[in-house]
Amino acid sequence: MTGNDTQQRRFWNELVTLRKHVYYLNEYYDKSDKIDRYISCLLALSSSGSIAGWAIWNEFGLIWAFIIATSQVVNAIKHYFPYKTRMKHITKLMNALDRLYIYAEHKWHAVSQGMLSNDEINVLTTKFKKRKCKYIHEMLDECSLPTNNKIMAIAESMAHDYFSHF
Repeated sequence: MTGNDTQQRRFWNELVTLRKHVYYLNEYYDKSDKIDRYISCLLALSSSGSIAGWAIWNEFGLIWAFIIATSQVVNAIKHYFPYKTRMKHITKLMNALDRLYIYAEHKWHAVSQGMLSNDEINVLTTKFKKRKCKYIHEMLDECSLPTNNKIMAIAESMAHDYFSHF
């Protein structure tokens, strides 16, 4: 493998990795949104259903009171759950990385056609990686985003499908 091929492959690998990151963040956002909606719906249903149940079946008043009280406590602490915060940060990062991907994909033409020297490809790849790291650190600084292997497998599959078609 020549030096130019090595630099092209390095750039290509960064491009593929970035596409995976965008898909990963999109899937992570969807999962966080589903969990947040599930919690909200569960709270609404348990609170409302318990009040209705209490009105109909007075003999289970203690159970209904417990369900209502529990749902109120969960509702009060819900803003400490990470899902809404993650969704806000993920959206910003996903948009930034998607724009970076479009920029990198545009540059891929010059890289793949041999229009750039090894040094130029290296500078471009390094600039690309630095920008990606900057976005990740800026936009996820206050937010934890634990690794989810199931979501990563989905993202890898989506990236494979993307590059197979395009």
